[in-house]
Amino acid sequence: MNLPKDKKTRILLIAAVAVVVCGGLWFGVIQSRNTVLAGASSRLEKAQNRLTEAQKWLKNSDEIKSEMEKALRQLEDMEAQMPRANEDLFAKSYALLDKAKAGHVVEIREVTRPEKKEGEKKKDVGLFASFPYDASVFSVGGVAHYHDFGKFLADLENNHPYCRVQNVTLGTVLETGAEGATGRLAKEKLAFRMDIVALIKPTQ
Repeated sequence: MNLPKDKKTRILLIAAVAVVVCGGLWFGVIQSRNTVLAGASSRLEKAQNRLTEAQKWLKNSDEIKSEMEKALRQLEDMEAQMPRANEDLFAKSYALLDKAKAGHVVEIREVTRPEKKEGEKKKDVGLFASFPYDASVFSVGGVAHYHDFGKFLADLENNHPYCRVQNVTLGTVLETGAEGATGRLAKEKLAFRMDIVALIKPTQ
């Protein structure tokens, strides 16, 4: 069909305007709608994941409660063994060592007076300043055979969970006779020195 040139121009112009309008609708409305839907879908998925996690926790609530009660009982047992802030820490330190070395062939030759760590000083022994317990640290020196010392050290920490051993140093031991040290090394014996950090239960 032969159309006048001006009509062809108008038709092409209308078609171009229609393409521009459709493109604007796509990017301005439909695309933004797709973006909103994608965001809503992502939020819905996250909410469903949180709901699934909450349902799992709810399903295991009895088990979680039982574990928490068990942990609280363990904490109470541990606190019952801890020295109190108003007690004689030196006497408590000796009592701890006497109890710990029972059944072990270990000779304790030196125990220093405990130094109390509280507030910012707790950082000196690896504790946070806001940790709810203070701590005392004292040094212990003695002599034992290698295997006896190893068992003593393991039992000390396992049976007294409120204590931690640090800065362990080992050395040789000279045999002694009637006139003192002979200069010969005692077989398999070790001279040991270590620091013991013990938590202190605050007074109520």
